Parts: sequence; C-alpha cells; structure tokens
Amino acid sequence: MHINKQKIFHAFENLNSHLLRDIFEKFGEEEEGAHQKYIQEIERVFQIFKEAGETKLLRYRGYCSADLSQCSYGGYDGYSFYGKKAKKQLNLVFSQEGDRVDDIIPCKHFVTYYKLEVKEVIKINLSHFRDVFYEINPLERKVQKCAEACKELT
Repeated sequence: MHINKQKIFHAFENLNSHLLRDIFEKFGEEEEGAHQKYIQEIERVFQIFKEAGETKLLRYRGYCSADLSQCSYGGYDGYSFYGKKAKKQLNLVFSQEGDRVDDIIPCKHFVTYYKLEVKEVIKINLSHFRDVFYEINPLERKVQKCAEACKELT
C-alpha cells in the first residue's frame, strides 16, 4: 500500500481527522475496528491541541535519539508537531521509503533540529501503523496478540 506522507503531514498540521479517515478508508476494516481505534486516538490528541487554542500545528524535523538497545527506531527521522500557543508537541517517527509511509511510531526519545520551548509533550497510544493498516500473516498476528496479553499481565 502507498500512503503519501505529505497528505499525512497536512492532516496533522491542520488537526484534520476527517482527512486521516479519508486516507485510511481505502484499507477497510481489518480486525475488530482497529482502524477506528487508531483514528480515535489521533482525534483525542487533536482535541487536546484544539482545547489549548491551536488551529494549526507547526512541523519540525528531528530524529529518535535512543540507541538501538533502547529502541529499534533509534536514529530514524521523524517530526514534531508543535502548537505555538500552548507550547505542546507530539513527536512521531516515520518509517518511510521515498514518499511512502510504512509506519508511524510515537517517540519518547525525540529531538528536533530546532530548539523549541515545550511545556508539554503529548503522549499518544498507537499501535504501529503497519500493524493496523498492512497485511500481517496469521502466525505473526498470533505472536503479537500473545505478546500483548503477556504485557497486560505484567
């Protein structure tokens, strides 16, 4: 599947969950409303920005500063979506090839190339984009569910 990153950037910059729904609609429902849960979490974050008076977010390039022993996305490029009024930011790493986005990952080790005054980093709870919107073989899906169940027990 090909998802154009510029469309995703536009949706985040404009806090436009309708555009995200349109982008993701072509994937259809995979499993028990996984797409809906993903988009609802993004809408929750957009609402935090809107309640703080933001109508647009600024996009700043950066990267995951974690080393590979901490995070498998250490060194990956990403973007901070920043609300100038409330000084809140959302940090996402993008696994991409060219203009195609393969995965969107929240990042707690994110560093922007531009120094921002940040009062709050917005936390977002997302399944990996790839896991929600791309086909995963049945065995891999079972392994993921098992790992999630074990995580809940600990």
